[in-house]
Amino acid sequence: MYLKSSEQPYGELIVDNAGQDNQATTPLLESIGLDMLTVRNRGYLDVPSGIEVGVVTPALALHDAGEMILHGRVFRTGTANGEFDLVDVATSSELTVDQGGGLSAAELRVSSLASLALPLNVVQSLAVDQLELLSGGTFLLNTSATFGGMHVAADGLLTHAPGQAGFNLTVTGDMTVDAGGAVRVDGRGYAGASGPGAGQSYGAGQGSAYAGGGAHGGGGGDATVAGGTGYGSLPQPAELGSGGTASWNLAGLPGVIHEYGGAGA
Repeated sequence: MYLKSSEQPYGELIVDNAGQDNQATTPLLESIGLDMLTVRNRGYLDVPSGIEVGVVTPALALHDAGEMILHGRVFRTGTANGEFDLVDVATSSELTVDQGGGLSAAELRVSSLASLALPLNVVQSLAVDQLELLSGGTFLLNTSATFGGMHVAADGLLTHAPGQAGFNLTVTGDMTVDAGGAVRVDGRGYAGASGPGAGQSYGAGQGSAYAGGGAHGGGGGDATVAGGTGYGSLPQPAELGSGGTASWNLAGLPGVIHEYGGAGA
């Protein structure tokens, strides 16, 4: 829905799907300027590669299960670097910055069952001074990203998608994880019986009376059959962990975090 009053030079775009879960998308076919952009109520905005959306207001909001995927750029007009004061992703909304996507914010806030996602090994331009993962907010990092500061509040979560090995996070300032918040990558490695250090026998949904542990920095534990052969660094594992055998086993803990300020928990 596009609204424009006589006082507005550009008008307002509201992407609203009335709460209907039918995955209808709103693709932008050309670059545009807006006074305000809102994505809500299961609205889905797709900004394609090469498209730029300039927004006058200092804040950008996704709420009530709104979704936006960026292959192009959304920026604040009238500023030197296009930076929003705040990008607020809340109440079950999803923001994905995909290949070629660009977004800049002084603060990016994710809360209330909402998620921020950077897909596997994409080259994107997400520039954030302070990332706030508040209660119920999840950040799925599957590529390299750098932030000025990061705060993971109680019930906030930093992780990556299962089986994707691109997790590489740099925080140039302070990173704080509150009690109840988490940076968690356990159980996110290769599926059971998969990976270079997989245990022998079956896994990933196929039960087996014969089981061997999945390997990572060290060898997998031997059981009725041998565990997997160790690979990667034992003190600093940065690769996906291999899956053990039997359907409930799954190894994990890949990724790298670089923190150059103060770390608190």
